[in-house]
Amino acid sequence: MINIENTSGCQLYLSRDALHAEIVTSLTSGFNVNIPGVSAEDDMIELAVPQQFKSVIRGNKLETEVLAHVGV
Repeated sequence: MINIENTSGCQLYLSRDALHAEIVTSLTSGFNVNIPGVSAEDDMIELAVPQQFKSVIRGNKLETEVLAHVGV
C-alpha cells in the first residue's frame, strides 16, 4: 500500500513489480502515477489520480463517488 497525504504536484513511478499496489490519497492535487509501457522499449504511461468527488443525497444518506477521468 502506498499512502500519499497533503501533497501537491506529486509524481509516483511504479515498476512492473509494484503494479499491484493500492494507492490511498488524501488532500492531494496534481498527483500522477507513472507505470511502465506495454513493452520494455515503450515510454512510461502517465495516469492522473482524481481529486474531484460527486456527492448526492439518496434517501437519508450521502453517497460520494470519484468523478472519472476519461480520455487519453
